[in-house]
Amino acid sequence: MSRKILVVLLAAIAVLMLGASDYLFIEDSNHFDMSAQTIKITGPETKIGFAAQTSELNFGRLPLGGRSTKFIDVSNQFNSPAKVKLEMRGNITSFVDLSNEEMILGPFESGQISICFNSREFGNYSGDINIISYLPKYNIGNWLLKYR
Repeated sequence: MSRKILVVLLAAIAVLMLGASDYLFIEDSNHFDMSAQTIKITGPETKIGFAAQTSELNFGRLPLGGRSTKFIDVSNQFNSPAKVKLEMRGNITSFVDLSNEEMILGPFESGQISICFNSREFGNYSGDINIISYLPKYNIGNWLLKYR
């Protein structure tokens, strides 16, 4: 009998996660464009540089083998845990390393994510990154958050 209850319980959790997750979590998303350029150094007049915009993740112009890192501070301003998940797209993604693709922040906890561009090939690279946060609507969501 206990095995049957366990199977029913696991099936119910699967249904909740697949079909009812929109009802259990508040989802928010922040979108940032990403870009970088790997250039060949031809002489002292060749200008390399960085970009300090806050509206996008522009890693600047780098020589081959160079690295540029940006940091994103995330914080949970609520009295329940929150999950932060990063999703990237574009031709820049194979040159970018993330310190965390996802993290769970406790109530009122903060964290930092580093995003590093490695210039391994010459070219212009672009893409985007979505930073998605999930906040449970109900207490059961606190337990299910790690599976979201």
